[in-house]
Amino acid sequence: MQIGPDGVFHLTYGTKIHPGRGWEELLGNLRACVPPLKARLAPQQPFGLGLRLSNAESAELLGGDNLPQFQAFLAQNGLYVFTLNGFPYGALDGPTVKSEIFAPDWREEERLTYTLRLVEILRRLLPPGVEGSISTMPLSYKPWIAAGDTGAWTQITRNLVRLTVKLMALREQGVLIHLDLEPEPDGLH
Repeated sequence: MQIGPDGVFHLTYGTKIHPGRGWEELLGNLRACVPPLKARLAPQQPFGLGLRLSNAESAELLGGDNLPQFQAFLAQNGLYVFTLNGFPYGALDGPTVKSEIFAPDWREEERLTYTLRLVEILRRLLPPGVEGSISTMPLSYKPWIAAGDTGAWTQITRNLVRLTVKLMALREQGVLIHLDLEPEPDGLH
């Protein structure tokens, strides 16, 4: 639900709170939780969703007819997606989440591929005229990159430039999606 002057802010339900793995489980959680919440908070207005998608869930969403089915669910329930959480590549549970949450970092092709997939998902879900955002991790986990490691910085820069080229091409088509690097303790900024 867009609120504030000129609707610049969104009242949003974020899916990061849901346990579970896989697109089907996430969609089940959305079907159970979001329509009643929307009925209470925004019965007459479109209501925003912030999706947290792992790498695997993003691939599942783009597979088969999952995305068209999800788009139908959104339309039927007066929902829209304008933001994606792409920080955690994998699951958010486990005994050693702290440093593992940073893997793969921005040196790795896997991080770029995952984020480009999120860009494609958001491009297809974003309502016309609404600005989109994808949050992501800092550049890396500080202890993983030695001082003076120019190779690491070159690869980080190369991957971020490749992503920026894609975002700029979308902008030329009238779609504004920005990447937001999250500050995180021990993150390389």
